[in-house]
Formats: sequence, C-alpha cells, structure tokens
Amino acid sequence: MSLPPESLEADKCYLTNTGQVRRVLVMLPGRVQFERRVGTPGPNCRWVREVADTRAFALLVDHEVPCDWTPEGDG
Repeated sequence: MSLPPESLEADKCYLTNTGQVRRVLVMLPGRVQFERRVGTPGPNCRWVREVADTRAFALLVDHEVPCDWTPEGDG
C-alpha cells in the first residue's frame, strides 16, 4: 500500500514497505526532503538526510508512525 502524495506532511514520520522509518522535513515542488532513520531509537540512532521525488516517496511509504517507532512496539 502507498499514500497519496498530497497527504504527506512535514514533521511527520512514515513507515516504508521495507520497515524503514522516514521523517519528512520539507515539502518542495515535486520533491520531498526527508531523513531516514538508521538504527533503532536510542543512543546509536542517527538520521540520514535525502531528497526524493514526491510520488516515488509516497509509493514507498505505507502509513504514518511515531518517529520512535519500532517493530516490537507495533501491536
């Protein structure tokens, strides 16, 4: 499943179909600046900044999640 591109919002986190958490920073015309989380929340967690086509980004995300989401806490 994916989300409509127009439903994406800055300062929200989304879960991809591969289990990766992505945080939207800025919505740009036709693009989205975001960070993807590397690692689980905690002292070893870091965020990597990227830019992607808005439609491509929306195709990869399933739904909004808290930015500290973990598979263990989902349920």
